[in-house]
Amino acid sequence: MIDARSAAPNAFQFSAVPPRQSLVDSVVGQLVAQIESGAASPGSRLPAENDLCRQFGVSRTVVREAVARLKADQLVETQPGLGLFVVRRMPGQGVLRLRGTEGSTVERAREMLEFRAGLETEAARLAALRRTERDVATIRAACERIEEVERAGGNAAAEDLALHMAIARTSRNGYIVQVLQFLATPLVDAISASRTLSVRPVEDIERAREEHRRVVDAIAAGDPEIATLQMRRHLSNGEHRLLQVERGGPPS
Repeated sequence: MIDARSAAPNAFQFSAVPPRQSLVDSVVGQLVAQIESGAASPGSRLPAENDLCRQFGVSRTVVREAVARLKADQLVETQPGLGLFVVRRMPGQGVLRLRGTEGSTVERAREMLEFRAGLETEAARLAALRRTERDVATIRAACERIEEVERAGGNAAAEDLALHMAIARTSRNGYIVQVLQFLATPLVDAISASRTLSVRPVEDIERAREEHRRVVDAIAAGDPEIATLQMRRHLSNGEHRLLQVERGGPPS
């Protein structure tokens, strides 16, 4: 239980929310920044709801939704009759929630590819070492499903993710699987952006298909070094294709 006597209701300093920003996201962002920076220390009491509305220049509905998010992330808690307080947490406690960057769609997709590189190259290496015949059949089916959707004119972002998840599960590493599952939505968004924004859609789709096949073949062959290399190349090439978008088109 937090000692209310040590509460510091005036520790928070906020700015009015710019009208074009997502109101709830902006309020959450400022509150989290105050907490994570230490400006509002553990045990500090948040201003009352009316004060938050006035300082942010938003409605009670916005403030209540923002506070609900902070509670869900275990950053604040309510003490009946006293108010809302910053939670005292030990390192490693709490809820992991990744917040997107402020960059463009292309920049966010590129950052996701960079983040995936180490995780998924290791997943491919382990999958090559630990795969069974059933695993290989599942991975090949996922690869073929991507091509089916593409031939029908679909984006195939969800199917692309399914292939990478099949490889992750074949790695038999629960942490890798959990992280990729946690990142499912931003991963699909990044894959979709990479496909939708391509400056050479037909050529890039065929290149990505061939890259997938090479990864799958290396895993099926039980060659961890080649599987690692091919997955790294696949993700690196995906980043290169996004850089072409940022530069306004393919090199002359």
